[in-house]
Amino acid sequence: MSSRWNIVAGLLTATLGIGIVWASGFEFRTVIPPGILVLPMVAGVVAVMRWHWPPLVAAVIALYIATGILTNDGLGVLAGHSGYGVAVGRWIQLIGLLIATILGTVYVWRQVGASWQKRRLLSIAGVLLGSPICAEFLQAYMSFDAVSLPFILIFFAPLYGGAALLIREAAVRTGRGWVGILLLAGAFGILMPGVIDLAMWGEQRSDIAYWSDLRLPTLIPALGWSVYPMVLWVLGHIVMSIGTPLALLDGLVPELRGQPLLRWRSILLLAMLFFVVAWLVHLDGRERYGFIPTNSQLASVTAVAAGLVVIAFSPFGRPITLRFRRWTPGWMETFIVGLLGLVADAFASPNWAGTAWMCAVISTVSACVMWFARSPTWGLHQTTGLACGALTAQTLMGFLAPSPEGMDPFFKYTLHSVFLVAVLGICARARKTSQTPRQSAHDYIDATSV
Repeated sequence: MSSRWNIVAGLLTATLGIGIVWASGFEFRTVIPPGILVLPMVAGVVAVMRWHWPPLVAAVIALYIATGILTNDGLGVLAGHSGYGVAVGRWIQLIGLLIATILGTVYVWRQVGASWQKRRLLSIAGVLLGSPICAEFLQAYMSFDAVSLPFILIFFAPLYGGAALLIREAAVRTGRGWVGILLLAGAFGILMPGVIDLAMWGEQRSDIAYWSDLRLPTLIPALGWSVYPMVLWVLGHIVMSIGTPLALLDGLVPELRGQPLLRWRSILLLAMLFFVVAWLVHLDGRERYGFIPTNSQLASVTAVAAGLVVIAFSPFGRPITLRFRRWTPGWMETFIVGLLGLVADAFASPNWAGTAWMCAVISTVSACVMWFARSPTWGLHQTTGLACGALTAQTLMGFLAPSPEGMDPFFKYTLHSVFLVAVLGICARARKTSQTPRQSAHDYIDATSV
């Protein structure tokens, strides 16, 4: 039986499970369960259409429905609290959905692997969606549910993922190295709280109970902003919004390194979408914080960001010069550095001592990375290890964050468990693909791009 027919079988199995649940007297929100109509239609499309995208659509829909079951019903229904007929039906439905999700994803990945163009498109989609997940969702501070999750993710994609892709295109086309990329990421990290979402200036925020504890200890009244959260936010955007997604892109798809992903029309479209979403987030920030920044405040933040951009496009932002090093850390060593470095910063107290500690950690890790990165044997493998360590740390710390107001704790921990499994799988895959004979470490340092 072909992979397509296995996907169809999974969808029809899930449909059977819905029918059993319905026949067992479970009360749905509608007269007829939507899934009992939608899943057979999707199965028909997968079976009839020979295009590559229907299995991916089936996988996304199956994953979405499975997540809704876990978050809305909870483990009680699966354990038989609503009757054994309902439990059996739900288990059959989940098994079918899991089959469709896994096989649909594997099918598309194999098809994409046979085509450079499709691999490029999948890489673009990965950065667009992966960047907001790294930047926002892994922190577990926003309140959302299974219904709003995909809409929030798509909304933020042009802002975070768009910034990452535009920075990568600028680096590829102008011969920047990682120093230049991180400087551009720093400019984005300053503009986000200072100009776009206005968190830098916000005196209160009703949806975050600890906002005052975060802001007041290191507040500089004359400037109107707090040092500790500003350092934390800028670091987060440099590492998680830009650095980690781009490093993982290199590690997972090394054959695309040094090559533009976007055409000029796509660059212009993505830039337009970025500014539209940024403006909408800015307007939301004005309403959320009840604050309208002055022209001088906006100009000062923009000037600092512009200064970083100028430095990034100067010779300082080009690939670093190689130096002999007696020893170069491997993937696991850099993974541990990325993991412990981000954890050490995250647990810093929101006061001046904690800010000093955070800056010391950032300086130490940065200096060590710059020292070893000059080695001819430092390359893609080590950079991917750093990114995977930071990504794992961010995911693990999300479990420790309190559930946001209005968010179901069960949904939060279920979603974060899914994130953790996905992150560990991505890290394992990146560790393997970044160690490729087609890319030597010396070539990576000499590359004129990401």
